[in-house]
Amino acid sequence: MKHAFFRTVVLIVSCASVAHAADRLRIAYSSISGAYTGIWVAHDAGFFAREGLEDQIILIPSATQLAQVVCLR
Repeated sequence: MKHAFFRTVVLIVSCASVAHAADRLRIAYSSISGAYTGIWVAHDAGFFAREGLEDQIILIPSATQLAQVVCLR
């Protein structure tokens, strides 16, 4: 009897819905050009939010600084 109760409790706890905060996605770009159109289209269409991602698009005007930032993470 104890084992059946324990299994039921474990099943309920494992299947329970847990509210998670949105994962943050930081996207950096180095210039205003057509190469980054996909990022802005996905942002404006809400594709990131639909997948549970909080997108943060950051302009880093120097390609050298952008490379340094990407290598740090």
